[in-house]
Amino acid sequence: MNMHESPSRTILAPSTVAQFSALAGVPLVKPGDDLAEIILAALTASNEKLRNDDVLIIAQKIVSKAQNRLVRLDTVIPSPEAERLAHDVNKDARLVELIMSESTETVRYRRDVLVVAHRLGFVIANAGVDQSNVEQGASDDVALLLPEDPDATCASLRETLRARTGASVGVIINDSHGRAFRNGTVGVAIGASGVAALADLRGAPDLFGRKLHSTEVAIADEIASAASLLMGQAGEGRPIVLARGLATARGDRTAADLVRPKAIDLFRPASLEETLKRRRSIRRYTAAPIRETAIMRLIEAAITAPSAHNRQPWRFVLLKDAAKTRLAQAMAERLREDRTRDGHDPIIIDQDTARSITRITSAPAAILVCLSMEDMDVYLDRRRAAAERQMAVQSTAMAMQNILLAAHAEGLGASIMCAPLFCADTVRDVLSLPAAWEPQALITLGYPANSGRPYRRHPIQDVVRIVDV
Repeated sequence: MNMHESPSRTILAPSTVAQFSALAGVPLVKPGDDLAEIILAALTASNEKLRNDDVLIIAQKIVSKAQNRLVRLDTVIPSPEAERLAHDVNKDARLVELIMSESTETVRYRRDVLVVAHRLGFVIANAGVDQSNVEQGASDDVALLLPEDPDATCASLRETLRARTGASVGVIINDSHGRAFRNGTVGVAIGASGVAALADLRGAPDLFGRKLHSTEVAIADEIASAASLLMGQAGEGRPIVLARGLATARGDRTAADLVRPKAIDLFRPASLEETLKRRRSIRRYTAAPIRETAIMRLIEAAITAPSAHNRQPWRFVLLKDAAKTRLAQAMAERLREDRTRDGHDPIIIDQDTARSITRITSAPAAILVCLSMEDMDVYLDRRRAAAERQMAVQSTAMAMQNILLAAHAEGLGASIMCAPLFCADTVRDVLSLPAAWEPQALITLGYPANSGRPYRRHPIQDVVRIVDV
């Protein structure tokens, strides 16, 4: 393959023949072994000499062993968090502690499965911590971690081999990773140097001259996966593969370039903290319609909220175009009447009513949130009756918060309008609601036209009082 890389993209001119060969004579690697020396000896045993543009693919395990990334589990003291997680995933708590120490976050887990974000950025099972093909002690308690810096290791090996042989080669460290939506593992590059790790084909023509708009090719992963076919996954003992016929691109792309940033990762959920801090009230939307199934998911999220006595006093009205317009105009007219009675400037009233109508009608969708006291407890005295009603209001408010958070997670913008509280009878009449449905708020929804306003919050010490006696 001939590859010519510019600062912005790599142009590929694929060859029709490539050769992959597993090198012979590779011994069991021990801590402190010289990998460059092992590679050169294996080349000699295989009657091969390095040529310019060859690519060497090296199994992660021998790199980790040479770098003494072995850990005895009897030296690991699990934290309480590791103990709890170990119970959920059915793993040794000491192993879970190691996994957590190599990770920046837990992404997914269930019994027998623990997927994390490794400190190097990879989203993988068990942070790559493994016990297979690792020489164990009597108690089977030795684990192997990923290399500290695979890209740097590849660059160092590449320079050493060039100094020893004069050949300019590419080097890849591969490992076996699972995929979220596919069964089975494949080889991927966790380290690379001297290869086009990620080839950007945007702007290149297809067979019919149409320009590609989004195509990027994970070249290093494709090479690593092909090499894995020869290396095997069990006791084959073929941890080094020589690839020939793949001319390497000149550039500084590495395996780190293959890691998709979390901010644009559509499949990894944001943490609760991130969701809470990033959510904003969005009042301006694009014209893009929202599927009704998406809105129903928001309401499904709403009804997972806790409620007083589990009576679930919330009720929801999904407003479509004509209903939105009818409600907006009726609420605006009621606002005009109230503000005129207050003696406000007619010009200001006109501006405010127009703004209210636009805010509702320009939203692709809206949900009217109501409460019903039908299933709540009944008290004869005013004090307890007021408390019971307040409990219903609190329950409904929690359901509304769930809608806001679920909308944010769906990529939607949302904002609460409390105006229905000022004209509940008007809202009920316009929408022909049951008499027991009490309008509380209108939530407008749409795809955001902006990112919302930065919010200001009081310092936490101003709103918290700690009582310990």
